[in-house]
Amino acid sequence: MTDATSETEQKIQTRMNSNRPVRKVTASMLAGAIVQLLLWLNGQMAGPTIPPEVQGALTILVSFVVAYMVPPASTEQVIKVRKA
Repeated sequence: MTDATSETEQKIQTRMNSNRPVRKVTASMLAGAIVQLLLWLNGQMAGPTIPPEVQGALTILVSFVVAYMVPPASTEQVIKVRKA
């Protein structure tokens, strides 16, 4: 590999083709919010007491599973851009 090639490669970065959050991020965020609302509702209705540590872990686990299972949209692509 020549120095010119390595300089060109160093000036190329990858990024998403849009600044919008990807579908996985949106689904994960909504899942976390829904879990928190359900946990709050459980507390309001005198359901079983769930320790805050368990509530946090449950929120993270559900968010992770949702993000893992949601497929990327067909319009979500990683593109190469030249770095100025």
